[in-house]
Amino acid sequence: MKKFRVLNAMIVVLFILALVVNVAASAETLPEDFTPNWVVNHNYAKVAVIDKMDYENDLVYFAIPFGDDYFHYVYEGIEDLDIGDVCALLMHDNNTSYIMDDIVISVTYSGFTSNFGGFDFE
Repeated sequence: MKKFRVLNAMIVVLFILALVVNVAASAETLPEDFTPNWVVNHNYAKVAVIDKMDYENDLVYFAIPFGDDYFHYVYEGIEDLDIGDVCALLMHDNNTSYIMDDIVISVTYSGFTSNFGGFDFE
């Protein structure tokens, strides 16, 4: 049994070593002027929970966890969404580095918070 543990540990160490070598080799092959695609088109993805709905104005309010606080974003178009829904958001950075002025481009339903252990709606 001890031989298997030693063999297992050796395999894990070799795997980690191979992974480190692979990452180092691939990092060297990137051109100096490489820019990730999300920087070029200013779009990125976020996961958010709907914490408020304004049915009268057809607005959805999303809470995105950030440390001990939440960023809040608004999207027009309630459709079949409800409070507590988890959604994948396609965001646009509004060509600024300030995250609070980012724009929600699209919303895709991903589940309900009870599927993920609940959420405290205050």
